[in-house]
Amino acid sequence: MNLQNLSRRINQLPGKLLLAVEGQGLVEYAVIILVVALVVFAALDLFGQTLLTYYYRAVNAFP
Repeated sequence: MNLQNLSRRINQLPGKLLLAVEGQGLVEYAVIILVVALVVFAALDLFGQTLLTYYYRAVNAFP
């Protein structure tokens, strides 16, 4: 490897680091969405029947 190739690789490094940081941000958003979805599913599993009962009461209250 000569000095010119080394210089070229060093100049390309910031672009590669920027892409890695952007990818990390996307993964963090995906993890946040996954956690929110799991919490929603758990809440529906725990309270789903109660919420359904309240929904049917509200629907049947109107003619």
